[in-house]
Order: sequence, then structure tokens, then C-alpha cells
Amino acid sequence: MSEYDPITASQCGARVENGALFSGGDEVVFTSRGARSLGAGGYSVKRSRGKARVAARPGSARYAALLELQSMQASQAVSVTRRPRFSIRNYKHELNLIPDTPRSILSYTEDFWSSVCREIVRRHFTGVVFYINAVPFEHFLDFNEFSDATDVPADVRSRVRDAFNMLLAVSRRYGLRTFLQEYLSHYPARLADSRNLLFNARNRSGAACLANFHHPVLHDFFRYTHTRIFELCPDLDGLYLNYESSPNAVELMKDVVIPALSSLERPPVLFHRLWYFTVPREMCDMAESYPGETVVGHKIMDTMDAYNYPAADTRIAEWKAAFAERGLDIPFVYLVGPCHNCGSNISRRLWSDPEFIHAALSRALKLGADGISFHTVWELTADEFDSSPVIDPHEREMARLNHFHLESVVDFVRGLPFDEKRVVSEHARHFRLKSRGAASLYRTLRDSSRAEILHLMQFPLTTQEGYHLDARRQLSQHPFFYMPVSYHNRQHAEDPHQFWSYLSKAKKASPYPGDLQTIFDFVDPAAPVTKNNPLVLAASMERLGKSSAASARTLARKVGPELALLAADNRHVAVSCARDIRAGAALFRLYFDASRSRAVAHVEEAIAELSALKRDIRTHGVPYIHMHGGHDPDRDISALKKLKRALRTDFPFPAFRSYAESRRLYCEIRRHVRPWRMWSARSIRKASSLLKRSRSAALAALDKCRDTRFASNVRLWIDWLDSEISWIKPMRLTCSDLPGELIRMVHDNCFGYGGFAWQDFLSFFQPLRCDKDVRLFCGVHREADRLVISAHEDGCDMKERTAHWARFAGGRDPAGFLRVFIDTANDGRRLQCYSIFPGAAAATRFEMQVRGRQDVLVLPDRVAAGWDATFAHDRDSWTLVFKIPFKQLGGAPAKGDTWGFNVTGNTHIARNHGVALYKAYEMGPGNPSRMCTLEFV
Repeated sequence: MSEYDPITASQCGARVENGALFSGGDEVVFTSRGARSLGAGGYSVKRSRGKARVAARPGSARYAALLELQSMQASQAVSVTRRPRFSIRNYKHELNLIPDTPRSILSYTEDFWSSVCREIVRRHFTGVVFYINAVPFEHFLDFNEFSDATDVPADVRSRVRDAFNMLLAVSRRYGLRTFLQEYLSHYPARLADSRNLLFNARNRSGAACLANFHHPVLHDFFRYTHTRIFELCPDLDGLYLNYESSPNAVELMKDVVIPALSSLERPPVLFHRLWYFTVPREMCDMAESYPGETVVGHKIMDTMDAYNYPAADTRIAEWKAAFAERGLDIPFVYLVGPCHNCGSNISRRLWSDPEFIHAALSRALKLGADGISFHTVWELTADEFDSSPVIDPHEREMARLNHFHLESVVDFVRGLPFDEKRVVSEHARHFRLKSRGAASLYRTLRDSSRAEILHLMQFPLTTQEGYHLDARRQLSQHPFFYMPVSYHNRQHAEDPHQFWSYLSKAKKASPYPGDLQTIFDFVDPAAPVTKNNPLVLAASMERLGKSSAASARTLARKVGPELALLAADNRHVAVSCARDIRAGAALFRLYFDASRSRAVAHVEEAIAELSALKRDIRTHGVPYIHMHGGHDPDRDISALKKLKRALRTDFPFPAFRSYAESRRLYCEIRRHVRPWRMWSARSIRKASSLLKRSRSAALAALDKCRDTRFASNVRLWIDWLDSEISWIKPMRLTCSDLPGELIRMVHDNCFGYGGFAWQDFLSFFQPLRCDKDVRLFCGVHREADRLVISAHEDGCDMKERTAHWARFAGGRDPAGFLRVFIDTANDGRRLQCYSIFPGAAAATRFEMQVRGRQDVLVLPDRVAAGWDATFAHDRDSWTLVFKIPFKQLGGAPAKGDTWGFNVTGNTHIARNHGVALYKAYEMGPGNPSRMCTLEFV
């Protein structure tokens, strides 16, 4: 790049006269001497005798210096030096590629985008990332080789491509590196239809497939798209690769994407977003084989994509250690900002807490972060430039109110410490308020922001646990459904997630306060009460929510009505979650209470809190709570009223106490054993011990009510515990050449995970099922050259069932209809899985490789080969016989050989309806430690 671009310099307040560059009355002289010591994007400006000497390397730093020079002239400053923290500083901007929609790329003008670039550069960012929530290639490639891949007309694609190239060219003029965000493995539904691929996901988005699916057609398509984009868009510098749709997509990267990009004359920068990439040695392999630049990035919050506490994810140390061991210098970047990519709970809400931002970034810097990538849904620079058809009034107002989320990041990058007085004065300038009003506004924004996120200290929401449960609608659910955020401090000692969105921790780290407490422990009389206990958090979030909402109403006259509305939304979240905490605390006390009157009082308290919540919802609507289906207290209020009436009847309270103790001990299992985990011998022993203790307490309850009407309900619970105990034990099957009796499969829940605490008490008074009534049976035998799996379901309405299957055709869910897991070595290291679609219409195969505690690789689905099947049904049942050639599994077993074997299924294609031959404990991709031993006889 030359010293500067005249057009860009003029947009930054400079002018060219007789070949010299001027800004105001100063002649600007650029030099690179000493610029390297100022760091990436750093600069110094010294004014003397009508000249401004700027030391900066060519690029965005020189334009940032020109913008700074204007401020210096206004304040008559003579020198300034900027040494920005972090070597990589990218800024994400969202685009829409569809015409006539909000933020459509076709409405962008060069003047508007120049204004955005100017504000990005002013804030020391060195790169811009374009985020497109679609299959981006479908909308602007020419598709000469894949004319059947898109429904987007060629003239629209051409216009979109021209608009995108304009954005890239302007960005490049400002010295910004340019990136395009891509979801790996997304492909157009039109391509799936035209090439008869299994997955097209039209029933979900109508446009893109979220399939982790390998197919030769897709490989050719990805080779074409990943090279053609850089041929048609020469100013594009790199890709942000998102693995969310294709976890640990090592095969796709190694076999397709990296070879294709390596063939380009200028291999692009690859920024790997580590959400759902969890195998460090594979990342090292890819970086070593790739001739271009490799960068990795992660969401800054530990184990979440939501802001909860000003900490930073400690896994940076483990990633950096893996790179150092291989001698690789790969930058690690934290993703920050109000966006679904890193702060989804605050992405479209009022949120501005400079102190939080400074604390989080300080932690990131200490952990060794090389860069930041600021992500925002709203364009937070929008109120800095003239109106545009791209930015609507609501977005401009959100940018104005959330302005200091961005400015706090910029202050930290500039090396400024947090100083409340300085921040208040900046609020006064930005909002045009006097100092007293600015101080009040700052506190209002800060307190409203803190009220909105405090609930995530008590109810952190993880990616997989509970996400697929139909009961996920109330925060005070079974004990340990939600652990406080301090639970993450123990991750290094927990069974690792098999399919986790983050690297499983190996190193001990404590990013969160240790004095947070589960509601369950808080109400336990034997447990100490901590400083930040649930009721303290509830009181804090409610106080902050109410006071900030009241202050916002007062300030609305000066700041605008939107402030009051947004603060009211945050208050609604805070108050709702506070009520949930208090309701949970009241109800959980029944596990410990020794008197009937106290039990009744606690149920009444829970009903009162949930009834107040219901009234609040009736007035203000369902509160927005991150990754939560929304509060629905009616069912719980109804159940608690039944419980209250039952507690007031004549019943043997000592039996109820023993029954509650049995349920309490069962709940304790979920403190240690969670869904989507790879089981260890330690966790199995813990679960087994607690089951036996729970059974002993249940037997004591039965002794105390043996001759009463409650005994049958207690026996039902004891039967369930006996089943749970039997399911923990290793299961052995034999495989002969004769079909045997089919075995009934069991509900594959993880110790009642995700239910409601009132079930634990109401089930003493009335029978409540612990499992789903799914009548699915399976068996296995062999033929000379094939393994034969038989399945049968009865008691189902086949007309309704087949119509339901048809509605889901083309999506991912039918792949879970029936899954057969096989471990031919029976050592838990390699798992082969066949996914059978409804009606045996298709079958795919994926493989899991377990190579260490953190090193678990799930290879993606591909069309299975060689199998055959028969499927028959009548009005209320169906039967499937599925045969897999032994040669597809690595060879036929000999007599006496043992394989690992399991079958799971979800014929309902519905949440919480999974069943298994041998309980895998809600482990979608298969649990290597939960396999039957299949002996060939």
C-alpha cells in the first residue's frame, strides 16, 4: 500500500495541494520510522511550525492519525502517541444479501460505507468482518459450474456481487483487512433438491442446510465456492470459519477447503472460530499444512455465548500450550460485543457497562489474548454519521444508547484505565447533558445492564444440556438443572462433554467467584450460606432492575422514550428471574422440612411467587431470557395447588419425609452426572452409590406407609430406582444366526434431568410416570456375511406417525429415528454409527474417534453403502429389519469375538422421547462408555 489514498485522506478531513497533504493549517508528513515500536495500528502525531509529522505504517493507522489530528487541532494539542493493545482488532458488520429487506446490501452506498469505515478506523480497528446469516455464496457467485445450485436470479447475484466488491474496495482503501463469515458445510437447498442429496432443510429455513454431511457433490461444490469467491472478490482477505454447523470439520478442511485455498495465488487468511472445534492437534495439523495465515478465536465468556460476569475463558492457556508444543505462533482472539456470536443475551437489548468491559478485557489481556473481534448486531457507530437507508431509526437509537459498549472497548484498546469520572464526562458530551444528568444516566445504564445479566450468575445456560428438553421453560426446575456459573470452575475435574462447543478443560482454573451457590444447597440446613447466595442475587437483580427502570422514566424526557422502554424490558427479566429464584428456594425446602405445616407454608410461598410472575407476564409479556423458551407458570401453579391440597390431607408425614429424602438423594446424582458427557468409572460409582442410598430411603418410606393408599406410589418409585440400578450395570447380549426375542428399549433420560421439583413431592400422593411410554423393541442376530438389526414399535398411530415423518423429511432430525452403534474392537476408541431414516428410506453413517480426554472427533454423516432393509407396517405398528454387510464394518467376527453395541431411537422425532437399548444418558452422537457387550456365538 502507498503512503495514503487521496480519496480516503479527504474523507478523513485532509486535502491535497500541489502534491502535499494538508489537514487544517498543518502539512501532514508520513513516516514509517519508529512506527513498528508503536505496535499494530499504532501511530504518533507531532505538530510543530505548521507541520504534523505522523509516524505510522501504511494502512488504517495513517487514517486514524488524520482523524486524531482534527481533534488535536481543536484542542491545540501538539503531540499524541497511540500504542493500541492487542495486535488484531477486527470489527464485525452484519449484511443481508436479499433485496428489499432490512440491511440489504443493495441499499448500501459508497458514502455510507465510507462513513462506517471512517468510524471503525477512528477506533483503531484494523479489520472488518462481514457477517451474512445465510449461504453467502448462493447470493453472489456466478455458478457457471453449478447452475442448478441456486434459485437466486443471475442479475440479482451480479448486483449483490458488485455491491459486495464496493464494500471490500472501500474497506481496502481505508487499510482494513476484510473477512467474510462462513458457516462451514452450509449449502443451498436448491442444490440438495437438484442433486438428490438427503438433507435440504427446507422445512426449517427454506434456504440453507445446516447439515454436517459429506458427499462428493458437496465436496466439489465447496472446492468451487471457496476458490471462486476470491477470484470474483479480489479485495477479500480471508474467511471467518464457523464450525457450529459442522463440529470439528477436520475432514472437510483437510480434504477439500485447505487444498482448494492453498492452490490460490494469494492464500487467504483463515480465522477459525473455535465454537464447536475442540481438537487442538487437528488445528495444529491444519495450520502446518496451510501456506496462508491462521488465526483462532473464541467467545470471551467461559463456556457460554452470553455475558454473565467480567471474566474471560481460560481455555486460551490450553490452546496456546498446544500451539507452543508444535512450535506454532498462532494468534488467539477473543470475540466480544453485543451480538449472537458472543453476547447473545444482550444483542438487541439495552446494555452499557464500561466497568464490566474493562474488567473482562483486562482478564483477557492477562490470559495472553493476541486480539479482539468486536461483534455487534446493531451498527454501534450509526449515530456518528448522517442518516442512511441502511440504518433505520430504531437501530440508530439503539446505537446511541449502547454507544459506550463500543467506546469502552476502544478506551481499553487505547490503554485507558476505567475512570468513572471520565466516563461520566463522556456521557455528558455524547448525550448533551449536564454533569448531574450524565451521572444519573450512566448509573441508570450500568444498573439496568447489570440487572439484565445477573440472572445468568444463578442460571447459566449451556449449549447442549437441557436444550432439547420440552420442559425447558421454567428456571426453577429440578435441582442442578441449572448450576450457578461458579460450577464452571470445576470443569477440569468433570466428565468431559463428548460433543461440546468448547474444548474440555484439563487445567484447573477459577474464572468465576466461588461463593455462588445452588438453590438446593442454599436451602439445605446442613450447608453454609454463602455471601452471593441465590436470594442475595435475586434481591440485587430486582433492586437494580426496578431502580434503573424508575430512573429511566425520569430521564426519558431528556434522553428519549426508548430508554424507558428498554430499561423496563431489563427490569422485567430481572424481576421474573428473582421470582423464579424465590419460588425455587421455597419449593426445594420440601426436601429438608421436618413438619407438615412448614411444608404447606413453603408451597404457598412458591405459588405466591409464580402467581406474581404470571401477573407480570400478563402485563408485560413473556420476558426475553437467553436461550430459554419463555416462562409458563400455569402448569407449575396448578401442580403446586394440587400439592398444597394433598399436604393438608391426612397422610403419614414420616413416610413423606423419607420419600422426599429418597428423591433428594436421586437429585444429587445430577450434581455429578450430566447429559452429553463421556462417563468415567468415578461418575458411574457415584451414580450407583446415590441410587442405592435413594432406594434405602424409599424402602424406609414404604415401611412407614405400607398399609396406606400411598404405598403403591412409593413402590412405583422403587421400581424405577431398581430399573436405574440395573441399567448402570454392564449389559451383555449374544449374537447367533437365529433371531432372538426382541428387547424393549428404555427412555434414554439422564436421571430425570430437566423435570420439575414438584414432581418429586406430588408423586407421593398420585402416580406419576418417570419415563416415556414408548413401545420400541429391538434385537440383533447374524447371517453369514451380515449383521441384522430388527426393530418393532407397537401402540402407535401409523397414519399420524407417517405424516409427521413426512413433515420432517430433508431435515436433520429423521437421522435420529434409529441409530445403531458398533465398536468392533470393544475398547471405546472407535464408534461406527448407522442412522436409519423413517421407513428405511435412507441411511447415513458417521464415525467417532476417541483419542484422549479432550480429543474426541465425530466424523460427519455420509451416505451409507451396502445395506439393505425391509420395512412393513399396519395401522398401529411397524417392523424394520436392517442388514449391514460385515465388510462395511471391517470384517466378519469369529465365534467368541465381542463387540460394543447399542441402539438408540427417537421415532416420535420429538424432544425428550429418545430411547436406547442400553442407556446412553442423552448422548446424541453415542457414548463409547455406554455400550452393550455383544458376543458372537
